[in-house]
Amino acid sequence: MKKVALMVSMLALFFACNTSDDLESKKLKVENGKVKSPQWLVERIDALDQAIRNPADTKYWINAISIYSLKYKGQEYILFLDSLSSNISHCFFTIEGDYVNYGSSLYDNLMKVENKKSLWGFGGK
Repeated sequence: MKKVALMVSMLALFFACNTSDDLESKKLKVENGKVKSPQWLVERIDALDQAIRNPADTKYWINAISIYSLKYKGQEYILFLDSLSSNISHCFFTIEGDYVNYGSSLYDNLMKVENKKSLWGFGGK
């Protein structure tokens, strides 16, 4: 069971941190509790949802992987939070889908933002 949990955790980070250069810039749009845009985020949520729900017993992973939006200096950012890892992992992205480098001053400042809006969490949204 630990190997499966670790595999799901790594898969989640892969999908969260793997970006492409041709991502469209769109505003965050949420309708009826579901993210509708930007498209890159919709695709990653769908992939995570399918990957996590495929194993036979998922009751141990409820709310282990969550996605939030947050604002910093008037800009919107997306946070992928994986609490399955032995060290809780954070991946930040701009709304356009650009990865925020770990250890950068922007990353450090985003870590300090307290007000986050939940967009998706395993088991819900």
